[in-house]
Amino acid sequence: QSQPCNGGPEPLLIQLQPGVELRIRVQTPRGQPVVGAEVTIQAPHDPRAAKRVAESDADGLALFEGLGATMWSARASHPEYRSNGRQVQITGADEKIELVPWPAIEGLVRAPGGAAPPAGTRVQALAGSERYPWPRVNTWRGSP
Repeated sequence: QSQPCNGGPEPLLIQLQPGVELRIRVQTPRGQPVVGAEVTIQAPHDPRAAKRVAESDADGLALFEGLGATMWSARASHPEYRSNGRQVQITGADEKIELVPWPAIEGLVRAPGGAAPPAGTRVQALAGSERYPWPRVNTWRGSP
């Protein structure tokens, strides 16, 4: 139930401040945008605080509007990259989070003499061992 306020001649004035905007740019170490990254922000030091989520656009930008605080814990993730996060503070400039691609093996398979491999040739990468710390690659023809 509400009660009228009869405290004095001046009315009570409550003025809300506008929210602030956080722009997080998700990019590779070479500065290329990461499109479709999921960016999550949460109030720092409070694991129970509500999370806000946005997806990075074609420029790698994730936008959060109407925020009441200027300090956030931010984390970006994408299936093709290692997740990364850090504390960010709203300053008006874009905050950057770098995502590093997962390791990959690239190459060209050739038969002896440089010819194309026979149809059905497959390549499989195996984890290294103590004796052979580098990844090993097995090749075989046809079905394994």
